[in-house]
Amino acid sequence: MPKRNKRLGKSKLLRKETGLTLAMVGGVLVGLIAVYLVWSNISSGPSEKTAMMLKQSERVAGGVIDHLDGLPQTENAQLKGFFDKAISRYRMGEYAEAIDHLSMCLQLRTSDEERAALLIMNGNCLLLLENVPAAEGLYRRALAFGDRLEKGDASAVAWCNLALIQQLSGNLDSAQSLHQRALILHQKFGSEEEKALELGNLGLFYQATGDLDRAFAYHQAALEIFREIDHALGQMAQLSHLGRIRQNRGNADSALIHYQEALKVSREIDFAQGQASQLSNIGWAHQSLGHTDMALDYYQQALKIDKKTGFKRGEAQNHLTIGWIYEQKGELGKAEKSYRKSAALNRKIGFKGGEASALSSLGMLHRRLEEPAEASEALEQALAIYRETGNSGGEAGLLRQLGKLHEARGDDDNALAYFERALEIYQEIGDLRNKARLLNDVGGIQQRRGNLRLAMEHFQEVLDITRAFDDRYSEAMALMSIAQVNTASGDAKQGLESARQALKILREIGAEQEAAMVVEAIQRAEETMTNDTKGMTDKGMTNEE
Repeated sequence: MPKRNKRLGKSKLLRKETGLTLAMVGGVLVGLIAVYLVWSNISSGPSEKTAMMLKQSERVAGGVIDHLDGLPQTENAQLKGFFDKAISRYRMGEYAEAIDHLSMCLQLRTSDEERAALLIMNGNCLLLLENVPAAEGLYRRALAFGDRLEKGDASAVAWCNLALIQQLSGNLDSAQSLHQRALILHQKFGSEEEKALELGNLGLFYQATGDLDRAFAYHQAALEIFREIDHALGQMAQLSHLGRIRQNRGNADSALIHYQEALKVSREIDFAQGQASQLSNIGWAHQSLGHTDMALDYYQQALKIDKKTGFKRGEAQNHLTIGWIYEQKGELGKAEKSYRKSAALNRKIGFKGGEASALSSLGMLHRRLEEPAEASEALEQALAIYRETGNSGGEAGLLRQLGKLHEARGDDDNALAYFERALEIYQEIGDLRNKARLLNDVGGIQQRRGNLRLAMEHFQEVLDITRAFDDRYSEAMALMSIAQVNTASGDAKQGLESARQALKILREIGAEQEAAMVVEAIQRAEETMTNDTKGMTDKGMTNEE
């Protein structure tokens, strides 16, 4: 298996596959659609006003905080001239051009307050252009000026954006410390908008660590402030995050309430791409509820809007999600066409993350069609893109899929090699949910090989993780795996106990289909135990005779 490349020193801020969060629904890969709205190079697209809203929504959802500190009102005519041009370009998302004008500003004599703000804005441009080392250097220079000031708002923004860099690089301990430091300063010196943005950033941080209770609380607190200051894009972003958390916990009905509210806000401000984003989120929620026809309708509504406004990246994402629906419905030819459309469109506009997502889905479809050569080709292409762009989570997900491909061929040795490498990455980036999925895969192979002690160790770790996240469905599935290993080890009594625990959970969460299957398994196990006991009794009686 090829060795993993070193992670590139680039930001993942603009490479979140439009907010794609992978999950399994009905055996088909499904994702959270467009929590982050990202604008791409579009030749004939939205109006200038819409383009500005798209760029602002990108920065709000991604957590980048701006800091102007009086620059628009400066009495220095030369400084004001350069800065007005810079901020105009910045708002349109023309970050390279904005840097040119900000560089001219930095050549002028400025106060410490002005210089700190200029360095932060320059750093933001570089971060949004994925030049992380240069952005980090400017934020630290901004701190040198900000720390001289009595008011700590510039330092708060610099610490916040440095925390984002650490978070996106997978350095979660450092990110947490910096976020908390920034929040203290924002609460003391910052504007309400800055406080809300940092609260939202902490919500994103705790989502990344899997602490969904804390994440929900921070996003809710951010939402309340955004409502108080009538910040529509902030409200949309936080409502999307709240819906995402609800849905990741298996509560799609509650998620729908958040998505519907976000849709209402986007309509009130006439933000077409926001509407398409939320229609896709609503479609995803319906898909997870098994409402495939309804989900397809919402995805197609989103596609119609993105086509009309020329938002190519949204259009490509819609083709991908429509492909997922067709695959779930068993219309595999239509699914393949949708995946290929998505990959081609993303390739045309240069969005590598979207291209990799489409290729991943195409590869898994070929795997389902038992076409291993085609599956391997698509998955390896996607893996190369994730490695090129430094997307560790995407890389690990592809390693898992390639492992599953080898497993389906009966090549358990290579499957384990891919699984173990993916496990290392998930451990490295702190993604415990996907780590649990990999542990389950490895445990299954060990169980099949008869290595029951190793299998039990893996399944027990899966159980511990699912309980830590309060993921009751996955907890029940882990208990069933443990029950199977107990039974295979000759401890049928303990196996039955684990199966009964799983059944109790499944009934409590309303998973009736799975519960019925567990009931059948328990009945078979009880019958086997009864027959074994009867056989032993009969044998004993015969011996006595």
